[in-house]
Amino acid sequence: DTSTMNLPPSLQKIAPYLKKADELQSVEPAIAYHCRVFAIELGVQLRDKSDPNTSQFLKSLMDQAERQKGSVGDLSDAKDRVELFALQLFQKADTEFRTGVATKNTLGKFRAACIIMEVLKQFGEMDEDIAQKYKFAKVWSARIYNDIKNGVQPLPPPELSEMGDVAQAFPAPLDEPPGMPPPPGMPP
Repeated sequence: DTSTMNLPPSLQKIAPYLKKADELQSVEPAIAYHCRVFAIELGVQLRDKSDPNTSQFLKSLMDQAERQKGSVGDLSDAKDRVELFALQLFQKADTEFRTGVATKNTLGKFRAACIIMEVLKQFGEMDEDIAQKYKFAKVWSARIYNDIKNGVQPLPPPELSEMGDVAQAFPAPLDEPPGMPPPPGMPP
């Protein structure tokens, strides 16, 4: 396994995807594989070409992904599998949040859903429904994080149909939870 502790500086933004791949390896190997592939794709874009450690790290990741590919089975429905997993995570977090029992675990589920939704970008643009849920998960995770940080029980959000634009739903600036990467292609 390629440890995120050995991550070259130019590849720090791929750490959340590698961490999620490691977490999912034993329970959802196909999802873990796609997290790793997305990290590689992003790493190739971000790499410092003058740093030989960066190239070596990416090569090691590619070798690991290639070895893993044989054990994940049929990849013909990969996008659907990754999307279903992301939506299941989102649904679990959303249900907890809407019932008024949001905790650090809820925050973790929203963050995990965001990471998996970002992984879907390796298959093309996000579907509109996924993109909307992604925006809500980012905002809700920031809101839950701020509430927990301030010692306040997070209140459930309004119904999706009542929310409209995310910016209108939560106009106050929110702190980004630590370790939450910006969407690929967006400046930090």
